[in-house]
Order: sequence, then structure tokens, then C-alpha cells
Amino acid sequence: MGNNPMTNNKMAVRLEDLKTILLHLRSYVIDQVQHEDTSADLVDAIDHGITKVDRCMQSLTNEVRS
Repeated sequence: MGNNPMTNNKMAVRLEDLKTILLHLRSYVIDQVQHEDTSADLVDAIDHGITKVDRCMQSLTNEVRS
């Protein structure tokens, strides 16, 4: 990712925005999708995406520290 603080900061902001969008999408799916199996599959997929975003954010944080 590089050690450019400005680039890293922009990426962190974008990752945080992406996580916020995924959390809103997760809430929407839970509230609006009526078919239970579809809802569960979508929530699982969104949770997987959130986990990936968290890992990217952690990796970026570790890179900034080094």
C-alpha cells in the first residue's frame, strides 16, 4: 500500500466509509428481505465483506506504524 501518510489516510477514510455502507446494507437486509434463507445468505456475505474491510484497515494501521 505504500508508506505515504496522505494516501494511507485517504484509504483509511474510504475503508471506513465502505464499512459504514456495508453496515447500513446489513441492517436494510435484516429489516427488508422477507425470505429468511436469502436474508441469512446476504447477511453472511455482508459480514464477510465487513471482515475483509476490517483486515484491510488493520493492515493499513500496522503499515503506518512501521
